[in-house]
Amino acid sequence: MLKAMVSEGTEPQINTDKHRLNALSELIIGAAFEVSNVLGTGFLEKVYENALNIELNLRGLQTFQQAPLKVIYKLKNSKRQNSLFYET
Repeated sequence: MLKAMVSEGTEPQINTDKHRLNALSELIIGAAFEVSNVLGTGFLEKVYENALNIELNLRGLQTFQQAPLKVIYKLKNSKRQNSLFYET
């Protein structure tokens, strides 16, 4: 959750987490566009997943493909495989 820091007589300052999240979002979106531009259309989803994994690693993010996630939807448990990443 983003918090604004307010002092008397000053404008609110947005927490630096917002800037960090924006930078991370730009990195991920940029990687996705790069994969799309290089590969074009017509491949199976797994090809794009693998390419995005490589591109994110090249940009400094460590990724895990098809990591199991526990998803609860309307009080029912479900398991889903998804790609995860974190900054190194």
